Amino acid sequence: MIVTGMNLDPQTGVLTKTGTEAASLSVDFGDMDFSNVANISVEVDYSSNGYTDLLKSNTQLINIDNHAVQTWTASRYSYNPPSEGWGDVAHVKSFVLNMDESKEGSMQIKSICITKNLVTGMLGNEVCLRDLPFYQVVTDGDDLQVTPQWNMNVETAEVYGNCIDVDNCSHYTDLSIYEEIHVYQTTGENNLRFWFFNADKSDVVTIFPEIIEGLDYSVIKIADVKAQCGGTAYLEGCKSDEYNNEGHGGGKVTINNITVTDPNGVGDYKLTGYGDLDTKAQEFLNDPNATLINATGITKTMTLVSANPNCLFIANEGILSNESNVLIADENGGYTCENLVLDVTKPFRIPGTITTTNASAKKSVSEAGYATMVLPFEVSVPEGVTAYKLTSVEGEKVMGEALANIPAGQPVLLKANAADYTFTATGATLTTDQQPDGEGLLTGVYADDYAPAGSYVLQNNAEGVAFYNVENDNAQRVVQYTAYLTLPETAQQANRLIFALGENDVTSIKGVETAAESTATVVEIYDLSGRQVSAPVKGINLMKMSDGSVKKVIVK
Repeated sequence: MIVTGMNLDPQTGVLTKTGTEAASLSVDFGDMDFSNVANISVEVDYSSNGYTDLLKSNTQLINIDNHAVQTWTASRYSYNPPSEGWGDVAHVKSFVLNMDESKEGSMQIKSICITKNLVTGMLGNEVCLRDLPFYQVVTDGDDLQVTPQWNMNVETAEVYGNCIDVDNCSHYTDLSIYEEIHVYQTTGENNLRFWFFNADKSDVVTIFPEIIEGLDYSVIKIADVKAQCGGTAYLEGCKSDEYNNEGHGGGKVTINNITVTDPNGVGDYKLTGYGDLDTKAQEFLNDPNATLINATGITKTMTLVSANPNCLFIANEGILSNESNVLIADENGGYTCENLVLDVTKPFRIPGTITTTNASAKKSVSEAGYATMVLPFEVSVPEGVTAYKLTSVEGEKVMGEALANIPAGQPVLLKANAADYTFTATGATLTTDQQPDGEGLLTGVYADDYAPAGSYVLQNNAEGVAFYNVENDNAQRVVQYTAYLTLPETAQQANRLIFALGENDVTSIKGVETAAESTATVVEIYDLSGRQVSAPVKGINLMKMSDGSVKKVIVK
């Protein structure tokens, strides 16, 4: 630490300046990376013992080339995060506090706190208070938009505004359209006071946030503010009070974030800032049920990973380096997505119209060799898979036709070896209100549901792979992106329906199919419904041979 033009007592931190010469205090960093610095707060004490506010109206960062690279508006509380040119500042040599030449006296520096920037996590309907427009009250004319002063993630008594002198605390923001204020506090008692202007900004009303059991934030309801402030909610300042509303002593606090709730908020969660993830942001990314995260508040390039692979991130173009599932707002109120990847087993929702360049869906087929599927976008059928639209029922057989491409919303029966398959699309469009609406006997679901009584679901049980009858409502679950089968009105109910999907493709009990001719003897005979018979019957017979093979024999 280098002091020029004044004296520093290293034991007490008291600076004493005499005369009107230039004076400054410099903190030497040598060569420090400041690219992730959020703010610098300087805490001084001049409230007693005749201390004087000696600080000039600006401070400087000096880079390793001895150039002043960034200036903040100075206060004894904090320094505003810079808005332009900050990305070019990588290496800082020193931080300089300049003193006012016209002043003399003593001032105690209690701390200089450099806070790194964080990606802050909020609920999807929350807006960070620091992201709202703030104004300076002007006596004549319109109020001027300004950048207020904040102390966040540091221990302090003054969180926002010039709160030592409430008469000069004239930076405000209008919260009238919001529902609640949420205060996320990590240290200190609940002794915060919020100052609000009345309707004509001529007086101040003090309101304390309320602790609500089970919540990790305290709350001020905007409706209560309006009731006390003439129908408005002009927030003026926030500080730790000497005494709270219960009469207990105050002290310093650490505030992680202050938000307001927006009734029109988008997404399960919201992320804002840049740098490391704070506790809330990491918690939200670890939520396996998160389907939409609004990341438009992130201002530097980074990669975000959600525990739910289907989670969509709304972001500004060029900010997220994720390989998939990044939505960019378009001029029509929808979104574009370069690469949409859907895992049909995980939660997924469509927040609006999404136009994709490429889209794909991952689907697993089990050892049974069959599965049902429905997707919200048209896909091609991958190699090794046959997709059938089920079209009719004859007796206990369900018929179908193979599809080269599966239209959006068309439920199908898949036939394939046990494996994971990827179904791809180019130029797909998804909309919020779209529902499975394909042709045929299958009814698809985009969310978990129950198959109605009298319908059929695909199962692989002791009697083989088939569609089995559902006897009661709310008894058989149908998982998302699959389908159940409904009989035509003219068809008769059966215990199960087996597949007759092509000329040589009749499947019955235990998944058996036509076998080649052999010299083996017949050991068992089954009709097409899977019942064992003592002799061949009219129609299709399935004959189990002594070598384990099965023959299909038609008796006319």
